[in-house]
Amino acid sequence: MMGAIPSSYGKGGYGGYAVTENAYAPQIGQEAGQVVRTGTGVVISPDRKVIQSASLSIVVNKAREAVEQIKSVAKRWNGFVEYANIYETGDDRTAGSITIRVPSKHLDEALSEVKETAIKVTHENVNAQDVTKQFVDLEARLRNFKAQEEQYLLILKRAEKISDILSVTQSLSSVRENIERLQAEMNYLSAQIEMASISVELTAEADVKIFGVVWNPMQEIKRALNNLIESLVQFANGVISFIFFIPALALWLLLVWLGGWAIWKVARKLKNRLMTHL
Repeated sequence: MMGAIPSSYGKGGYGGYAVTENAYAPQIGQEAGQVVRTGTGVVISPDRKVIQSASLSIVVNKAREAVEQIKSVAKRWNGFVEYANIYETGDDRTAGSITIRVPSKHLDEALSEVKETAIKVTHENVNAQDVTKQFVDLEARLRNFKAQEEQYLLILKRAEKISDILSVTQSLSSVRENIERLQAEMNYLSAQIEMASISVELTAEADVKIFGVVWNPMQEIKRALNNLIESLVQFANGVISFIFFIPALALWLLLVWLGGWAIWKVARKLKNRLMTHL
């Protein structure tokens, strides 16, 4: 603890005052409670600090509609949407993923409502991470730095030499940086503890099943249209290529004709000369 001591300027001391580190030792050795799993939820002792999360893989009728319903679940329980994405799969079916956060105390209720949007739940996992020791350690370290800050402020008020003032100010700045960093870590950890996350992977079921065979008529129509368009494009490309090839073909034929005509002319002259000599 802070106190005045009759010492000269030395390590950890300024103007007769010593700055004591570890004024508050972290009390993290005692177990404060138990974490008990009950079904899909977790019952947590009030004196524990626990980060809760759940992950689901579900099959739904319409991925886009299911994502909107899950967004409504988050809003209904005073939560928020952290991430959402909808995309087309390779077989032209729609899938998606979404992560929401809800107050940890309402995780079970929100999780039940999310599962109500599914035709089938293919995977489910609920996890509870006990961060009590980490949280208590941060609290203790924060108290230590705040105690040091108070000591440095008291020393700064009584400091007279410029060198002492500059030295204390530098130490005070370092302590305040540590306080801000630890406070940010605690705020982030508190937010994680307060708001549980639910991550959901969605896949849309095929449109129709006939005698146990999956049939997606819209997919077949799309495939047929794509084949038709590809055929038309190939035909159009062939016509365009032929049109642009016509001038080259005409020039080639002209050159062949000119070459043949020149050879005929030369051959005719040679024939006439031979006839004259005879």
